[in-house]
Parts: sequence; structure tokens; C-alpha cells
Amino acid sequence: MPKDMDAYKNKMELVETIDPEIDKPVFRRPGFEGIKTLGEIDERIATFIRKAREDKDLTRAEL
Repeated sequence: MPKDMDAYKNKMELVETIDPEIDKPVFRRPGFEGIKTLGEIDERIATFIRKAREDKDLTRAEL
């Protein structure tokens, strides 16, 4: 990892963004649909886990 944070941000193609759930700016890599908020990321993860759990017929406790 480069010592210079600006060089690292440029190398990793990170974009500064303001997330309503976080008090300070965060740096994220934009995707095809733009930059997601923390809430949107959390919702996508939860949906993925729920579908995987239901596909395996597991309860929340078993997971």
C-alpha cells in the first residue's frame, strides 16, 4: 500500500462520498450503478444471505 493516502485513493480509484449514516466522508469505488450508501450495501448483503439460507432450507438459528 502506498504511504501517500492520495496516491492510494487514486490507485484504487476511490471516490469521496458522503453517506447519511456516517458523520464523516468515506471513500468508495463506484460500481456500474454508482456509489451505494451503507444502507443499500447492508440491504443487498441481507438479501443475499436470506436467499442463500432459504435455498439450503436453514433457519436463522441454524445459520
